[in-house]
Amino acid sequence: MRHNTVVYGAPVMYSLFSLIGMAIIAAGMSFLVFPFAITRPLFYFLSMNTALALGLFRFCTGIKSAAWSRTETKVSTLKIRLGGH
Repeated sequence: MRHNTVVYGAPVMYSLFSLIGMAIIAAGMSFLVFPFAITRPLFYFLSMNTALALGLFRFCTGIKSAAWSRTETKVSTLKIRLGGH
């Protein structure tokens, strides 16, 4: 006996989820053009997930170091910032 493993209505569901995904991305990216408060969390969610995906990609491709490198500063500039003489 042969079982049919095709889910009926799958193309409709794929289209529906694709449209919903594109609408979410468009609403999130619209924050850059129209900074409404309601789209801000969506923008941050999308940007954080993009950063996470980029970090995962860099890790999988063999990133050299995950640590920040220290910026060299002059001693006199550092003393002025810390309030020294």
